[in-house]
Amino acid sequence: MKKTTKIQTAASARQQGQKYFEGGAVTVQSREDKDGMQIVKGKVKCNFGFIHYPKAAVVDKGATVLVSSACDCYESNEDANVCSHVYGLLNAAGYTGSIAVRKIPSIYLKEEEEERGGTDFKLEILTDETDGRGTRKVTGKAVCNFNFIHRPSVILADGVVKEYACDCYMAAGSEDPCPHCQALITKIRGAAARKAAPAAESQAKTEEAPGDFAEGEISFDGSVSFAGGEADTREVPEAAASQEDFAGEPEEAFEEAQPEEEPVDEEAGDPTREPGTMTVIFGDNEEGNPVLWQPNDTARLFHTNTGIIGTMGTGKTQFTKSMIAQLYREQPNNYTGQPLGILIFDYKGDYNESKPEFVEAVDARVYKLYKLPFNPFSLSGFAKKPQLPLHAASTFTDIIQKIYKLGPKQCAILTHCIADAYKARGIIPGNPATWNRIPPTFADVYRIYSEDETITKNDVLFAAMEKLASFEIFEEDPLRTESLYDMLKGVVVIDLSGYDSGIQNLVVAFMLELFYSQMQNAGSSKTNGRFRQLRKYILVDEADNFMSQGFPALKKILKEGREFGVGVILSTQFLTHFNSKDENYSKYILTWVVHNVADLKRKDVEYVFHTETAGEETEKIFQEIKGLESHTSLVKIGNDDVVKMKDLPFFRLNEV
Repeated sequence: MKKTTKIQTAASARQQGQKYFEGGAVTVQSREDKDGMQIVKGKVKCNFGFIHYPKAAVVDKGATVLVSSACDCYESNEDANVCSHVYGLLNAAGYTGSIAVRKIPSIYLKEEEEERGGTDFKLEILTDETDGRGTRKVTGKAVCNFNFIHRPSVILADGVVKEYACDCYMAAGSEDPCPHCQALITKIRGAAARKAAPAAESQAKTEEAPGDFAEGEISFDGSVSFAGGEADTREVPEAAASQEDFAGEPEEAFEEAQPEEEPVDEEAGDPTREPGTMTVIFGDNEEGNPVLWQPNDTARLFHTNTGIIGTMGTGKTQFTKSMIAQLYREQPNNYTGQPLGILIFDYKGDYNESKPEFVEAVDARVYKLYKLPFNPFSLSGFAKKPQLPLHAASTFTDIIQKIYKLGPKQCAILTHCIADAYKARGIIPGNPATWNRIPPTFADVYRIYSEDETITKNDVLFAAMEKLASFEIFEEDPLRTESLYDMLKGVVVIDLSGYDSGIQNLVVAFMLELFYSQMQNAGSSKTNGRFRQLRKYILVDEADNFMSQGFPALKKILKEGREFGVGVILSTQFLTHFNSKDENYSKYILTWVVHNVADLKRKDVEYVFHTETAGEETEKIFQEIKGLESHTSLVKIGNDDVVKMKDLPFFRLNEV
């Protein structure tokens, strides 16, 4: 049955906006007095996890009058016009009383409208693959009227659309294809028609409107049908309209669509590719059959933490790149279609711009340790608790103390400087209503520290502060930053190569602590009992230095990440690296990919594969590892037996 979405009314928009504000999902980014109005701009994380950027023009003369507003969300284009994100922004900006709405044009500037490119979106086909069973999978890239990039995907069998998925809000909780999927299906239909039909017939077919598909069984000869159900005729939302007065609107509650959990039919379909299953091909076993890793199928794998081992030149990095690229490609098959964020700590420079083939394949964003676009003092993404700014200050101080061995007095000085920086921004620890204000940056903290003449500046704290300030590690403009969790969309590479270990460890420690806190605040990922929604991955290449530091957050992410849809991939040269002086990391790993290892010891085999001491199995695995050729490995996935495998390296990925 076709679903309908209730139109949001003014009352329900205000109510939802208040919830966003109370939940800490709203950040005021700027205020500007202009022509007798205050222009307020902000950022809101909605219930679907999307980031919206509302604007509001307000006149306050004893009573608040909203004279104009705009947002990049679909709500602004429904009949209500003033969306919940705008109301959340008004609450965060202090306009919490009665708000009157007046009808004047939108505050979007003309050039901004032009940048958004009108109401049509561009679509291109990224991949078009057919497996041995005749199942065809097509993925695309659609740039919508808000300049957002969406990645629709469609699966067909015998010319009939069996599945479709997209990362847009319209796909969430809907049984019908979103406009991006409709357009992709139309493009597929047009391409097939041009192949199979005369030119005149082909032209007629390609001019049909998106979503205009006949119901029933139709062969793939230039037309497409859905496997049951009726066609969806929804249109892509238009650009934001002018404001409307809401007097007399019915008080109908607005319900945001949420992805629904559905039971799994254990007997239906191919057991290696059920709906909601991500499948990564590790390589081929000795019989020539593919070795498949299905990270979100909890019936096959309890959690996705992975160890990849191999001496230089054995193919370890090529295997790891292939694994990441396939995870990136497999996003549409994630349970509920959840897109992935993949954070790569690149110690050696194997994933940066010097390797354009990888960067382009996964559309990676690469950051040097210069003006990183996240703010260690941002309160966004953290669960609200008493004295939250002081907790953030303490977290920063604890990390500096661990890296630079500060004494108690130096820790107290740094904490006070951070607290003063919050107060200078109007953020008061005991007043939660102030916590959504623009937070301080490291530049603010350093300024307070350096200008305080009572502080001795010839100690290790001074050295640490000078290093962070001189290298400009963190972005100093708070309006150019966001929370780390929000920053992790797609593949993000932190290029650590070429920096001294102190700076490397400092940045990694900060990012892990922030990641862990925001992972907790994001709540549990969705599951239907078998398939789990995956959200984020952390990959550490050359992880020996990483694990030897004993970062507390790393252990917590490894132990607790499964519940939140988070996995960790650790790649290093030796099995012994997983057993640091403080922690045995191997007990948190369920998937092992082991290439040839120099100086291998039998106890290393026992340690990773849990074989009996001096047993026959230990000896067999030991000898096999010592004899492995390049791009060949031994693999153990969960409780499965150890398998010898010919890897699928990154350079061969396009051949599959």
